[in-house]
Amino acid sequence: MLAIAVKSGVKVAKLMAAEGKRTHRAMGTALKVEAFRLRKEGADDLKKGRLDLKPLSVLQVRSGKKARKRKVRSPLKSFGRFIFYKANMHGLKAEVGFIRHSGKGEKAELAQEHADGYNVAVTPRFREDAHSRGIHLKPDTHQIVVPARNIMGAVYIKHGQQSYLNIQNNFHRKLRGERI
Repeated sequence: MLAIAVKSGVKVAKLMAAEGKRTHRAMGTALKVEAFRLRKEGADDLKKGRLDLKPLSVLQVRSGKKARKRKVRSPLKSFGRFIFYKANMHGLKAEVGFIRHSGKGEKAELAQEHADGYNVAVTPRFREDAHSRGIHLKPDTHQIVVPARNIMGAVYIKHGQQSYLNIQNNFHRKLRGERI
């Protein structure tokens, strides 16, 4: 009887260890699936202008005193393709945002700088280059300020609460053996 109890105890311990691995794997998968969904939703919302990021100017200033209202465009829509996700299933962590990715590091850094905001010093060479491209700066302009826009914060505000619920649902579905 004692030998059977020890064998049963070993079987229970193995079963509990296997169950721990299974739950850990299920949580990792749930996080990875949700990180991918957030990346996709964030990129789509940024491209379509559904993140409530304000454009810099609604009015287009023309020569003279006339100004006409122009169509409000989605600002920063070109940065939608630089939102990536990185999931660590062993550490149960996931990152979504402008992450340095293979081959697209400079673009992701530019997107992150734009999200943080930055200043550009106007040098004589910069002024000449802008003038040759048709952008005429005033002589007293010495600095251009690019305002900060919290892009990933807007994604989190829009999808954050739903993400927690999705992770819980995906975890329970994975434990039941369903496909996520």
